[in-house]
Amino acid sequence: MLHRVKRKDRAFIREQSENIQRLREEASVVSWETVFEQTDPSIAFEKFHTIVTYIYNSTCPMKQLRSKQMNPRKPWLSQEPLKMINLRNEMCSDYLRFSGDERQKHFIDQRNKTNSLKIKKVKAFYRTNFKEKAGDPKGTWDIINGIIKGERKPQEYSLRI
Repeated sequence: MLHRVKRKDRAFIREQSENIQRLREEASVVSWETVFEQTDPSIAFEKFHTIVTYIYNSTCPMKQLRSKQMNPRKPWLSQEPLKMINLRNEMCSDYLRFSGDERQKHFIDQRNKTNSLKIKKVKAFYRTNFKEKAGDPKGTWDIINGIIKGERKPQEYSLRI
């Protein structure tokens, strides 16, 4: 059975115009006297920094950004094929941007190498899976159905009368 890997999520600060406006409003209301009455510049800066950081974090909160790039979903997709796929994609974009016979030849060669490696990895993966499930008809049919159906979830049907 294929396993799914979660996306790598990142956090970012949303600096939209309404958030910046709220930041200005909050900063204008704050009492800065604690900063101005300090004689030591380092202490004054620390107080200033804590006030500004608090206001900034409250008005411009961190939001989770879902990455479009996912870790490999398919178990046969290891680092080697992924690197070749990325190289193939770069060569394809170079060929499309700057067409030329030499670029086309390099792209086609890389595409063929990538596809043949991917096919070898898939075959090796299923070969080992079938060897592990030898003598187990249910396990074998689970693998076959996974290949045929593509790991789709069964559809739910409702009967209306």
